[in-house]
Amino acid sequence: MGFTLEETQELRKLCNLESECLQEVDSSTSLPSSSNEEEYLSSDSLYLKHLLSKLLTRAIREVITRKPSDPVEYLGHWLLNYKVEYFEPSIVPKFSTTLSEEIDQLKFQICEEREKRRKEFELELMIERERVKLQVNATCNLILPFFYGK
Repeated sequence: MGFTLEETQELRKLCNLESECLQEVDSSTSLPSSSNEEEYLSSDSLYLKHLLSKLLTRAIREVITRKPSDPVEYLGHWLLNYKVEYFEPSIVPKFSTTLSEEIDQLKFQICEEREKRRKEFELELMIERERVKLQVNATCNLILPFFYGK
């Protein structure tokens, strides 16, 4: 890039100072790094750590590898398309079977409800037709004697 030897040394000093400052800030704000680190974490933090630490590590590694133009959008899509792999293989089929059974049961219930509503509607329609038919007959019985002169 055309830097002189003095400029290169100056840049190295600045980089070293910056990394030292970052290390000091990290050490002052981080939790104590002991084996009982989990004592300082809330139950929510432990839950998130357990479920998301590996996932986010893989996602960020993928972003770094691919170097997309919009890393946040890429990360979002990656997380949306991520398939849950933390289930044991023996549990996944049971889970999917149970889920498909529940879906089938819900579809069946919906079909039954629709059939019940259809029958109720047909019954109401039949009753309404009979009512109209009776009204027409009653009206005809009142009008026809006057029309034919009986």
